[in-house]
Amino acid sequence: MGVNEDRVATRGTRRTARGWAVAMLLGVAGCSGIRTDAFTDETIDLSAYRTYAWSTGATPAGLAGDPVGDPELGRTVRRAIDQQLAALRLTEVAVADADLLVGHAVTVEERLQTNDPYYAVYPLEKYELGTMAVDLVDRATGKLVWRGVARDRLRYTARAVGVSARRYVSTDAPREWHVEDMVGAIFARFPTR
Repeated sequence: MGVNEDRVATRGTRRTARGWAVAMLLGVAGCSGIRTDAFTDETIDLSAYRTYAWSTGATPAGLAGDPVGDPELGRTVRRAIDQQLAALRLTEVAVADADLLVGHAVTVEERLQTNDPYYAVYPLEKYELGTMAVDLVDRATGKLVWRGVARDRLRYTARAVGVSARRYVSTDAPREWHVEDMVGAIFARFPTR
């Protein structure tokens, strides 16, 4: 191979490597597992609210899955929500003085994922889907004015092995809540003030 041919081959290899690197970054960025949804009462001007308090009553209802009763997780979620509300220039006050009451709920449900056996090592995988919801309720009227919901895969709990006689093997993976990411994704859906 001559000198010029060697340079062309090296340039081509660099371009290919760069192309793969870009494709991998885009692929990873596009695979964010957090899915969000939000409800806003369009008749309400959310910018009029200035203060909030944590609801002592009902938490968001209508979520699929079993409620998570982990007090440490609850405190972590609450701190993350407090940070987001402070960024929206809302101030925490006593319940009697609040414009908004804030409630949150966290649930987990088990789901089954079917994979193409041609491309995947495991044809079936069981996983936990975590759902986090935040409600903002007008204290004076008791009316829900905004709800944000985020869903994220927490862990794989079991994987099917075998082709004809399938059995599940437990993964023993720890449950991973991405609290800041989930709460941030929820409040990214909040209407701009």
